[in-house]
Amino acid sequence: HTSASDHLLTEISVNHGEHKQVTLPDGTVVHLNAGTVMRYPTEFTSDIRLVEMEGEAFFNVMRDEGKPFIVRTRQADVKVLGTSFNVKAYQEDELMAVSVRTGKVGYARKRNAPITERASNRE
Repeated sequence: HTSASDHLLTEISVNHGEHKQVTLPDGTVVHLNAGTVMRYPTEFTSDIRLVEMEGEAFFNVMRDEGKPFIVRTRQADVKVLGTSFNVKAYQEDELMAVSVRTGKVGYARKRNAPITERASNRE
């Protein structure tokens, strides 16, 4: 299985009280909330677009049917093709939250739980 650590990674950290906007190599725009750390490859060369994150971020994912976009947190993986959604997964939080604005996301809890799909109520 591919890991973001298989490639040269860029790491973004957001201090408390700050926010950052980052455009990923595929054109996906990410709004990072305070206290968030995100790691992603300098280019997406495998059959998936994988980012690793701890904290909270809103993703507006560039659609690419052939390369699913995966946000890996310590609690779960969130998989999409092209959609906009928020992931909240701070280390100190017991629960992880995924809020879908447009499109659909798949969700796989750690320990090989099956992926379940959630659609926004705007479709």
